[in-house]
Amino acid sequence: MWKLFSTDPLSNFKYSLGKSTDKDIFTTYANFYVCECKEKKTGQDFTAFVYEGINKSSGIHALCKIRSMRYPGIVQYVDSLDTKDALYIITEKCVPLYTFKNEATAYCLENDVCILGFYDIMIDKKRFGDPVLVYSLNK
Repeated sequence: MWKLFSTDPLSNFKYSLGKSTDKDIFTTYANFYVCECKEKKTGQDFTAFVYEGINKSSGIHALCKIRSMRYPGIVQYVDSLDTKDALYIITEKCVPLYTFKNEATAYCLENDVCILGFYDIMIDKKRFGDPVLVYSLNK
């Protein structure tokens, strides 16, 4: 029977999730996957980091960290949603370096950009010493 009031928290979330980027690769090595998302009212682009199932506890740790971070090179936290099945962390629009490298075949400076991206990751990893933050540095 159709319910008058929805109990699904995602239906009331002000962001709509789009396509995910290389879900199998990310969940194997990083405990999360990345989705494109848009704000429903304005249509502005954002990025969602999704932690599902047993990976949700590492997502809660990442959420606590990213809420307090305000540094250049670190994507800015926008919003989050914790449901029974998953944790969604919404940040400013970013593209993971792995995805950029795979999709930038026509770009002539692909390797130089990737080297610069890895350099930025290593500098910020040294600054913070926390591998959770490395996931957020891919702009």
